[in-house]
Amino acid sequence: MNRPLSDQSFWDKYWNEEQRQGDPTDFIFNDLLKRYLPRGGSYFEVGCAPGTVMINFHRTFQYTVAGVDFSHVESTRNTLASHGIEAAVIDADFTTMPIDRQFDVVASWGFVEHFSNAGDIIKKQAQFVKPGGFLVVEVPNLTYFNGLIYRIFDKPLLDKHNRAIMHPAALSGPIPADEFDIVFCNFYSTNFLFFNFNNPAVASMRALKAFVRSAKFLFKLLRLDNIPNRFFSPYLILIAQRTLAAGDEPSEPGQG
Repeated sequence: MNRPLSDQSFWDKYWNEEQRQGDPTDFIFNDLLKRYLPRGGSYFEVGCAPGTVMINFHRTFQYTVAGVDFSHVESTRNTLASHGIEAAVIDADFTTMPIDRQFDVVASWGFVEHFSNAGDIIKKQAQFVKPGGFLVVEVPNLTYFNGLIYRIFDKPLLDKHNRAIMHPAALSGPIPADEFDIVFCNFYSTNFLFFNFNNPAVASMRALKAFVRSAKFLFKLLRLDNIPNRFFSPYLILIAQRTLAAGDEPSEPGQG
């Protein structure tokens, strides 16, 4: 059963208030993605607003890009157009949209954890992947210390996340083992507190911002800022490649 932990009104308000800043190609996961993903091909993003990650995949990896969202669809289209990118941005609820096309890379960034049935969302996302293509699923790590910080400063926001999926075994568990090979599933290497300074729900909390900045500085000073672990790492990411069955034709993007 589809049980979202955050509805469309939440996301409408969120994207009305958040302003993405900086170069879209300065994407925190690019170093990891370049190790596994080929250049060239088709990219589909689940929960694609505000469009900045799609810009990154188009520019950094030379993908044709498409996505689906039910919030801020028109502004996402405008953002892409302002960067000279033609993209099919579908205005729909991903949980009910038909599976009528497959892509070389299908990704979601902070999407599946907003559902109580996160495993079912991951399984559906996997169905959009071509044979030989890649599934990418990223979630924040709001367990242990990061979860404690959010529990203190913004518990209502924390409650909009399914923290049960924020463990490697839980994130990779829904992936059909007979259809995919897990090529990476771990906490992301940078060791600092999860905090999005653009997040309108928490950006005005001066005490929290000061604490996070101090903690990041201390971790870097002590050279503890590049150690993936479940206690402090801000992200967890899965990359899986769909296997080729007899008769399947692999996708043929150029290698990076």
